[in-house]
Formats: sequence, C-alpha cells, structure tokens
Amino acid sequence: MVARGPVKSEVEGSSPSAGALRQAQCKHNQAYWFQLSKKLMWYVYILLCDKKTFYVGITSNLQNRLAEHKNKKSFFTKRFSDIKPVYYEKHKNKFEAAKREKQFKGWSHIKKQMLVDRKLSL
Repeated sequence: MVARGPVKSEVEGSSPSAGALRQAQCKHNQAYWFQLSKKLMWYVYILLCDKKTFYVGITSNLQNRLAEHKNKKSFFTKRFSDIKPVYYEKHKNKFEAAKREKQFKGWSHIKKQMLVDRKLSL
C-alpha cells in the first residue's frame, strides 16, 4: 500500500478548486439578482399599434422598452408604423407582472379597450 498525502484542496491555506469557485460565484450571482429583482418595479403595458391592434408586454424598464418598440427593435411590433402606449401598471415583482400580462392577453379586444378607456373597474 502506498501512502499518499492529502489532496491539494484539502490542505489548509490552499486555493479552492475551479468547480468550487464557479459554484460559489453562481450562488453569489443568484443572490445578487434576487436582491436586485426585489428592488426593481415591473410594468405591464399595453400598446395600440396602427390604431387597431393591442400589444401587451412586461418590462422592468418601461422607458427603454417603449423606445425599442418605437425604433423597430422589437420582433413583434416592428411591422407596425404607428405605436402608441395607452396603458401601464406597476408591480413589485416579475411574477406578478407576468401573471397580469397573461390575464390581459386572455382578454378580448373590447375588454382591453374598456380598460384603456377607464370604463372597466378593477
């Protein structure tokens, strides 16, 4: 039997393995993004495209997202020539905003129009 010394990562004062560093970094990043997401406000918004079609979306930066739509950088709205923001709501987290977005997307055009016109009580 050959006597072997301790594995290098087990020696006191040695550097952790690359895998251990990646795992620690990943956990740190997850914690960072979780804390950041708690501070961000999320928005559900409705655009009126070419005066006839509603587009519903969510974002954490409403101003930048609207600029993307207007500058034809959004795949779904780049075909429209006239894009007008008509409604938005603030939410504390992405989950709640996504839930509301899904609800809006299930609504008829008439119901969305009633919301935009403030004829629908929430």
